[in-house]
This record gives sequence, structure tokens and C-alpha cells, in this order.
Amino acid sequence: MMVDTLVGQKLKQRRDELNLSLRELGAQTGLSAAFLSQIECGKSNPSLHSLQNIAKILDVPLHYFLTNPTDSTVLKDHNLSDSTGDAKGQLV
Repeated sequence: MMVDTLVGQKLKQRRDELNLSLRELGAQTGLSAAFLSQIECGKSNPSLHSLQNIAKILDVPLHYFLTNPTDSTVLKDHNLSDSTGDAKGQLV
């Protein structure tokens, strides 16, 4: 079983930002505080369903847990033109 520590790190960071205890988050998500602690420590991975519930309670999109801001696969604005703008992406 491969455990993704990024999910746990981001879970703890967001939980701390909201001043939520593991017990409070557990009560709101229906997950045990022990399981949430295992996720934060990188010992367990939540199911997609559980992660969706956690994201909802923490008021973040699901991809918050799955993307690393330094990940090179994250799309960035490359000033691409579209039908509403010029070549620099500005409205005309």
C-alpha cells in the first residue's frame, strides 16, 4: 500500500488554519479521530469518498489535497489567446 504524505500534510495544515481538533473534524465527517490522525501522519490513505467529505467540511476543493503547488503538471497561465482576447490574453 502506497501512502501519499501530501494529503496528510495538507489535511493537517487546513485543519490547523480552521482551529479544528481531530475529534471535531471526525464528528463532522463521520470518520474517527484516530483514522484522521493516521492520514495526517502518513500511515493511511482515505478513500475518495472520505476525502470528498473532508474537503467539504474544510471548505476546500478536492484537488486541494491532490496537487502540489510546485508540481510541474499544474497548468499555468501562458497568455494563450481565445476568442475574447488578443495574443496576450487581454480583452479587446
